[in-house]
Amino acid sequence: MVLEVTNVSLIQFKDHEIKEESIPPRMLKEIDSKDLILPVVLRCGAVDYTLGTILRTRRGRDEVFGDLSLEISGSLEYEVIKNEKGETTGVKPKKFVYVKE
Repeated sequence: MVLEVTNVSLIQFKDHEIKEESIPPRMLKEIDSKDLILPVVLRCGAVDYTLGTILRTRRGRDEVFGDLSLEISGSLEYEVIKNEKGETTGVKPKKFVYVKE
């Protein structure tokens, strides 16, 4: 499944804190839009899972926007229903699980 989200705010041109260092707004304004084509990651402990990409950035007066594309896949897990004799009589949907390899 691909999920597209347009106009995600990437940078706001105001005082910004990154790892305890203050970055002046003029430095943020100097970032080139092509440098903002970035992977979107989900951090789980020490592991980063790449889920998608930031595409098509646009520079506004007060901030930079981009289009976010998430690519995730999954499958439906079932619960097997058995009778007293242990014979399978059916299945019941249990949950939809997203998978990232």
